[in-house]
Amino acid sequence: MARSLLDWLLILLALVIYVAGLQLNIMDVDSAQYASISQEMEQSGSYLEVKNKGQDYLDKPPLLFWTSALSFKLFGFHNWSFKLIPFLLALASIRATHRLGRLLADEQVGRWAAVMLGSCQAYFLFTLDLRTDTMLTACIAIAIAQIMEFSIGDGRFYRLISGFLFVGLAMLAKGPIGLMIPMIAIGAHFLFNREWKKIFQWHWLFGLLVTALVLAPMSYGLYTQFDQATDKSVLMPGPSGMTAREGISGLRFYFWEQSFGRITGENVWKDSSGPFFLVHNFLWSFAPWSFFACIGLFWKLRKELRSLIHTGKGDWLSLAGFLIPFVILSRSQFKLPHYIFPLFPFAALITAEFMKSWLEQLFKSGWSKAALYGLSGLTIASIGALGALMLFWVFPVGTPVRLLFALSFVGALALLILRPARAGWIRSMALVSLGANLVMNMHFYPQLLRYQGGSELAAIARSKGATPESTVRMGQFSYSFDVYMETLVASAGKPSALKSGQTFVYTHEKGLKRLRSSKRRIAEEIVHEGYPITNLSTDFLDPVKRPKALRKSYLVILEPEEP
Repeated sequence: MARSLLDWLLILLALVIYVAGLQLNIMDVDSAQYASISQEMEQSGSYLEVKNKGQDYLDKPPLLFWTSALSFKLFGFHNWSFKLIPFLLALASIRATHRLGRLLADEQVGRWAAVMLGSCQAYFLFTLDLRTDTMLTACIAIAIAQIMEFSIGDGRFYRLISGFLFVGLAMLAKGPIGLMIPMIAIGAHFLFNREWKKIFQWHWLFGLLVTALVLAPMSYGLYTQFDQATDKSVLMPGPSGMTAREGISGLRFYFWEQSFGRITGENVWKDSSGPFFLVHNFLWSFAPWSFFACIGLFWKLRKELRSLIHTGKGDWLSLAGFLIPFVILSRSQFKLPHYIFPLFPFAALITAEFMKSWLEQLFKSGWSKAALYGLSGLTIASIGALGALMLFWVFPVGTPVRLLFALSFVGALALLILRPARAGWIRSMALVSLGANLVMNMHFYPQLLRYQGGSELAAIARSKGATPESTVRMGQFSYSFDVYMETLVASAGKPSALKSGQTFVYTHEKGLKRLRSSKRRIAEEIVHEGYPITNLSTDFLDPVKRPKALRKSYLVILEPEEP
């Protein structure tokens, strides 16, 4: 199937949007913390023993830190260099999804699945606000595609090796879930198809050996950093803040407690989210394909059950890969929206297969045609309304950006109406998603990041000549301040603890009052009104209520002390 000029324009627009996201500042809290750890790792050269502000770190596996530290060493510190390798892996996972769809179904399903994955909201979001889930999702998709190519494709042995290598990388990204999802998806596929020879073959043992070798450096580092030091006290993050734990096993934490402990109750993280928390988060994060994915999931389940009954065969990889982990994750005692992002390659495959079948029958049923127009129109209208809110109300903007968004909105409607059954539908939905994310990455997020006090005040401090030696924080804390100062900023509890050369102070209201009443003379006070931008509220988004939602932080420049 040759791509049309419109397809290439959509691909170019998607790349422009993604690249714009790479340039944006790193966001507090998680992403900035990971960037800070990566900076510290690159500067210290300690790769096997992970540190956070000089303290032992035991929370996330090290793959993101290793790759970002390598990128900093090669290219220096930039927003894009922190996000570069995860972004390239994300692009590779889109290609892997295409290959998997082509292998399990046909070229059209593979191509549509790739389009859906690359244009869903989650992919734009987690290549912008980088989390460990970005690399987890990418490595899982690549691993499964390679292993299935070995099992039911060309059978080349290097695919088995590369597949299990990426299983290991997925585990280095976020723990055992990187093994569990591929094992569930591939295992269920062969089990339902009763392909016993494929289940009980020696190749899997060899593959697990490859994975073990990939995990060896991390495991050695965990053992030497934690398991050998049985009397070590480690500060661990929890719902009530940082708490000290003694005698903790790093190996057991990574391979059991951090993942399975959230189901068994051993992990301290718990919240009040109900069993349907991930359901409604799926609706926004897989947009604009969410409604079709929900219908497609029931269609796929019915189709494969009927196939199992009548033929004993079927395509269970995407169905089991999505449903079983989704149910397991929903039972976790602590959930965040991005926990389901690694399941999105499966969701894309299911949706693409369903939509191909639906569109082939479109004009044979008036009901089907009405449903297609209804769901598509609702999706486009919803995205259009949200885009209009961003452009006209939350952060008003000039005419050019509004015009670009309006063109994408009108173009999406035209494609839907004129060519619904000839790939016009998927181009229509992709276009409206790209239009919305053009607004997000080139207008909304740049405006939003102005309210991130750490990065904004660090930029001002650097512009006024601040150095790591002359800068200190007093009370106020922000990972993004450290990241953009490119150092672990020293801390002072009170003005009397300041050294003579420390003239730039990042602080809060109480710290400012203490400085005003201290012996040190103040040359300049710079105030920033900010907000925790990854926890948006309606009060902040409402321009009228926003001033009351803001909190002040300060950069105080002191007069140098006389010798």
